[in-house]
Amino acid sequence: MNGLTKIFKALLGFVALVCAIPVALGRLVWRKIKNWWNKSAKWFRWIIATD
Repeated sequence: MNGLTKIFKALLGFVALVCAIPVALGRLVWRKIKNWWNKSAKWFRWIIATD
């Protein structure tokens, strides 16, 4: 029974890791997009204002 408990704990840890990876990658991508937008927003505003 103890071996079965270890297997389920390992499986739960693996599932938690698989669920956490997309969240971490999403936060990283969002941070990159946000930084790019903060650098580029003034140019977009200038382009829109001069049209």
